[in-house]
Amino acid sequence: MNIYAAPFERVFTIMQIIKEEKSQTTYTDCVFLVVGDFNIDIQQETARSKLFVQFMEMENLHEITSKLSPQRKIVIDHIWTTLPMKQCEINVTWAYWSDHSIFYTLLQL
Repeated sequence: MNIYAAPFERVFTIMQIIKEEKSQTTYTDCVFLVVGDFNIDIQQETARSKLFVQFMEMENLHEITSKLSPQRKIVIDHIWTTLPMKQCEINVTWAYWSDHSIFYTLLQL
């Protein structure tokens, strides 16, 4: 699923959307991906980011984009997956026209 959340979108709204989509998945052995511009910087330890990360971890989703570049100032574009990190190869293309990056990932199934 792809998500865009406005900068001040309520975290509970994002969590509800993810939970509903995940619960509608009828396959038990599928890979679940949640990607997009969440406008939640998980590198900042705020109540909003902590709540979001705790929720995603409870849903067994692993965030893989923040592992890319520790020198990035903010991480608001994310890829979360049910696959462990070791099964994902992630790359980034820097978009000179935007403050967002273009992420892509290869999943080893």
